[in-house]
Order: sequence, then C-alpha cells, then structure tokens
Amino acid sequence: FFWKSLKLAGGMELDNGTLGAWQFSGRMVRSPEFILNKRHVWYLVRGSVRAYASVNSHLIVVGPLHGAVFREARHNDDQWHWVPHDLSLYGGHRMHIEFAPVDEAPCTIAMVVQSDEQPKFPDPSGNGLPWTALAGQSIKERTVAFAGAIRTAADSLRKTPPQAAPPQNAQAEVLPTVPSRWQQAQFAHWFVTHSSLFGLAEFQPSVTGLAETEAAFAKQVQWESTLAPAMLEGNGVNEFLLIRGNSNTPKEPVARRFLAAVESGDQPQGVFQSETVAGSGRQELAREMLRSPLVSRVAVNRIWHHLFGRGIVPTVDNLGVLGRAPSHPELLDYLATQFVQNGWSTKAMIRSLILSSTYQMSSHSNEADSVDPDNAWWHRMPIKRLEGEAIRDSLLAVSGRLDRTPFGLSVPIHLTEFMQGRGRPGGSGPLDGNGRRSIYISVRRNFLSPMMLAFDTPSPFSTVGRRTVSNVPAQALILMNDPFVIEQANRWAEQVATDGPQTVEQRLDRMYLTAFARHPTPAEISAAMLFLQAQGVSQPDQQRAAWNNLCHVMFNLKEFVFVE
Repeated sequence: FFWKSLKLAGGMELDNGTLGAWQFSGRMVRSPEFILNKRHVWYLVRGSVRAYASVNSHLIVVGPLHGAVFREARHNDDQWHWVPHDLSLYGGHRMHIEFAPVDEAPCTIAMVVQSDEQPKFPDPSGNGLPWTALAGQSIKERTVAFAGAIRTAADSLRKTPPQAAPPQNAQAEVLPTVPSRWQQAQFAHWFVTHSSLFGLAEFQPSVTGLAETEAAFAKQVQWESTLAPAMLEGNGVNEFLLIRGNSNTPKEPVARRFLAAVESGDQPQGVFQSETVAGSGRQELAREMLRSPLVSRVAVNRIWHHLFGRGIVPTVDNLGVLGRAPSHPELLDYLATQFVQNGWSTKAMIRSLILSSTYQMSSHSNEADSVDPDNAWWHRMPIKRLEGEAIRDSLLAVSGRLDRTPFGLSVPIHLTEFMQGRGRPGGSGPLDGNGRRSIYISVRRNFLSPMMLAFDTPSPFSTVGRRTVSNVPAQALILMNDPFVIEQANRWAEQVATDGPQTVEQRLDRMYLTAFARHPTPAEISAAMLFLQAQGVSQPDQQRAAWNNLCHVMFNLKEFVFVE
C-alpha cells in the first residue's frame, strides 16, 4: 500500500526496454515459483496492474519474441476483477509472476490462480481475503464477515503467528502468492484509512491501535533509495541433476546445499531445504560459505594481488588443487583471520597492508636477487604498471580537468571514425568524457575504448580476476598520437604557462611534482631546458607549442605509467 510513495533517488538509470519503462525497482511484488500446468493464469486484482511472467528466470529486455509474458490491465473502479493471462506457450515450464502498478494508479493483488476457466470469487466468509470480494453477498453476511475480519486482522498483526493459506479451489490450483498475514494487513490498512466508519466502541480500540502501528511503520520506511542490481528472493526450488549437462534428460532433484568439497564436516546434507528455512535458502548458503575459510582467503588474496601486483596465491581465480600453491600459507591464513575479526572490512585490510614494511619496500634490485630472482619471497616491491583506467584518470588529474564528483549517470563513450559496426550508438560522447573518472564512462561491448584496450582493460565478456599486464608498441603509440592525450597535454601546458610570474626552473619543478610526486634532478632540468630551447620557447609565437610538446613528452615517460 506504500507503492505510490516509493521512488528512486536522483541520477538513477533504468534498464532499457519494456521492464525498465515499467519501473519495477522498489514497486514490485512477486509470486513463488511454480510449474505451469494450465493454459491460463488468472490474477485477482483491484485497480490497474502490470504482470510479467518470468519463465525459467529468463529476463525479457525487448521484443519481438515472447511478448505473451507481458500483461497489463487497467480498471478505474474499486471492484475486484479476474485478469486472464494466456501463457499456453510455456506449459510445463517453471515460472513466477512479477507485479507492478501502472504509473501512479492504485493496485492491489489478492490471488494468482492457474485455471483453464475463470475462477469463482473467494468464499464470502472473509477468511484472509480482501473484504470487497463480498460485494455480491447480503448485508447480514457482510456484517458478520466485517466484524470477524477486524478482530482477526488486529489480533494477528499484534501477537498471533500467520495462519495457513486458504484452501485450494476445487476447480483450479491456487498459488498462495499473498500470505494470510499480508491479506490481513490489507484489512487493517482499509480500516485505518476509513476509521470514521467505525464509531462503535467495540471496534475503536482495534482501529486506533492499527492506525498507530501503521504510522510507526511508515516512519521506518526509506521512501527514496538508490538502485542496485540484486537477485529477487523467492521460494526455494531444487534443480534437477543433468547428466553431462543434458537438459533434455533431467534426473532426480538435487538438494540445495554448499559445495561438498569445501563445506564444513558437521553440516548435514540438504540444510537449505529444511522446514526451518524460509525463502530460497540463499541466506543460509551465504552463512555456510562464511563458515568456510575459502571465502576470506580468496578475498584477502585478491586485495593483496591488487596492491602488490601478485597474489600470495598467484592464481587468484583458482585456490584449488589446479591452482598454484601459496608462497606464504601462514600469512594468507593470518590475513584471512584478521579480515574476519575486523568485520570483513576491506578498508581496514587495505590500511593494514599499505602501512606494512613489505608494501613500503623499494623496487630497486639488491643482493637478494641472486637468491630469489623471481621475488617469490617478497624481498623487494615489484614495479607495477598502472591500469588503463588509472592512466586515463592520471592524465585528467595532471591537466586539471578531472571531475571528482561521485555518482551520477554514465558518460557516453567517445566514438572514433574507426569504431564502426552493427549496433553503433547514434551519438558520440565527449573526447575527455566530461572530465569524469573512467569508472563513469559507459561500456559498450562492441565499441570499447582503444586506449583501454591498449592498456589491457579486460573485454566485458567474462569475469577477470587477474588482468594481463603487457608492454607493447600500441601503448606508446596511444600516448604519442591519441587526441585525448594531446588535448590533456595542451591543457596542462596552458596551466603551466599561465601560472603566475615564475622562472622556467620553477615551472619545471612544479611539473615534476604534479606528474611524478618528486622534484627533478639537475640533469632532468638541464635536459628539459635544452628541449624547450630547441622547440623555440624564446620566440613568442612558438612558446605555447614548446610547453605543449614538453608536457606531451612527460606523459610518455615510463615513470608516468609505472610505479616504483
């Protein structure tokens, strides 16, 4: 009943296609999963509703195929209606139904029923069903039902456990999408919003108490939320065993459980389908995973890999028997234990690692290289090349163009004349991405940034735990010829040339501090001075070009993309 008040925070971007236009986020309820064994599914609704049949958990983005899974019905009256949904194409398949309101129109869903014919309206006794379903009954019958409904709703919402679902219709299979407790809440909501109709002292305590309960609940609701991708929680369903992956010959169902090879020895099989487990069992699965040391080991090993350039277990995607052994197993277990004890805090783990003496070691070679040439024992810090995103962000930061504003919509990718093909976006984004960090540049699978590809940014076709780190001519060519790099060099040069009355040596010192976080050596200052003179810096018409070229040269130094 709070659908109308729920809304997304500013800057959120909905999915393209029909489902995105329906705005399911925060305004959707779903049925349990079931196997379709009738031609039609009927929805008992009041108001306007949009229904989407998710067949085998398949997500429809846009047609033309499978348009039958969508159903929209609009009713302007305050009566209950049976809405048919022809799903005969999907007989025998597993599915669930997702409901959403039509824009701001009122919407209430009472039942979902499989039937080849229109089901009858519910029993007029009022047991767990919306009271307006009694519209065809006599005044006496409705009065009895109303009185019982008030007491049942008030008592149930306060102290008693949910009752069993209403019995199934003899002519149709009823899917109990709305538990009895939720149906009773519908009664309570109507009584609260129509409290003036209940003047009798017999009903006033119940109505007043329900109003106070609803008001207190409404204060706890976060009406405006940001959007995040997540799995819908539903009822638990066991999957069939598929021998050699053949879906045409399913065998017996397999109980939901953690991986037998790594689960705790005291965990009974099939725990996730226990009667005490409500819902899909994902929460129980997550808890069982956290009981195993595998998750914490994988997590800290990846953090170590990103900070040091190589994991304690080099094969970060495989900590099993087919992966490489850890170089320091005791250290891995110690870090995993600390990670858990600190509440699984990634920030705390990063802080402890970067403050360690190991992280702060020099990258220069020493006498230990003769004993440990591969640096397997971490006698020095390895030289790391920045990732493509960090290189681009560094160019923007040095030039002063970087926009550090967090969050917001993605910036369309800049399309060059060579980026052609099917599905090419209609418009190109700005060359510098409006100065936004690389994380905010949209990713089009078939139209990837040439700069990102040159610096080994993974293609978005699969997950990648360890990136390739190469040193190829394409990277030097990008830094020398890419229009984006040249533009940022010119922008940086403009800042340097207009930064107040300074000597050339002072400008060079500031440039080195900005780009490399250190002061230049006398030899570097001398080389830069000779370069500027050769570029004609003393001539007014050549001065700006000379500084442009020097900034461009500094972007091409190895020190700019490699960290010691």
